[in-house]
Amino acid sequence: MKLNNSSALVVALTVATTAAATGATGCGLESSERASCEGSATAQTTVYRFTQAKLPRNHFQAVLTSRDYNGDGKQDNQLGVASVAMVQLAAEYDPGAAMAARLQALPAASAWTLQLTQCREHAGGDAALIHDGISEPATAVLNGSKWTITGNDLTVPVAWLADSVGAASAPGWLATDAAELVVTMRGNTMQGRFAATVEPTAVRALIVPPLLMFLNQPARSSWLRFLLDTDGNGTITAAELQASSGFNDLTKADIAVASGEAPTLASVGLEIEAVQIQ
Repeated sequence: MKLNNSSALVVALTVATTAAATGATGCGLESSERASCEGSATAQTTVYRFTQAKLPRNHFQAVLTSRDYNGDGKQDNQLGVASVAMVQLAAEYDPGAAMAARLQALPAASAWTLQLTQCREHAGGDAALIHDGISEPATAVLNGSKWTITGNDLTVPVAWLADSVGAASAPGWLATDAAELVVTMRGNTMQGRFAATVEPTAVRALIVPPLLMFLNQPARSSWLRFLLDTDGNGTITAAELQASSGFNDLTKADIAVASGEAPTLASVGLEIEAVQIQ
């Protein structure tokens, strides 16, 4: 049976997604008691500048950056798995390299930072993610050298997360429904993962332009062109990408806000690195 372009894309991405999701089950992270430094003396405030934020490139990384949002014993990272599938179809797809260069080149006033204040009386703290002068409050709990930082409406640069070309473009900051950073401090560096849920329609709108820049490069593989260039004119358009069943399936909602409801949010998990600047 001959497959048309759309069917072939579904088959290819299904194979890639299955490989990426293998072993992606396990215990979810248990929520920590939130504590605030309000009304108490504080030990110190430190500031970390993010130097890397990248989606996973293999199934192992997809599992490590995931979280069980619905309590079903399976780790959720829908958009992380989508990233793995993309890498498996085009190994040269690597937004992480462009992201690191961008984050480190941002002027101080626009830098993406984490401000962390540790309470003196207990293992809790206050936190804020800051970029472009915008402060997004969060709460934090310390366990040994590991911080768990949680907040609603924390934003992530979604367009840059999908941009392998590194063209001059807006980062595409998108508010999360719920976000959790689990990071470990080693000297003046911080490493860990940022897991969140986001609205998939908004994600698609932000990632289509950078994906098209990558897909329409002259050296792009003929296989990807066959899968996505449905009219065969040599150029993949936004309409063709948005109509792709594979693209829509990989970026679909997988998390329901309440039990028994249809999923409306997509899970995402990424690797985070930062260096202390204050």
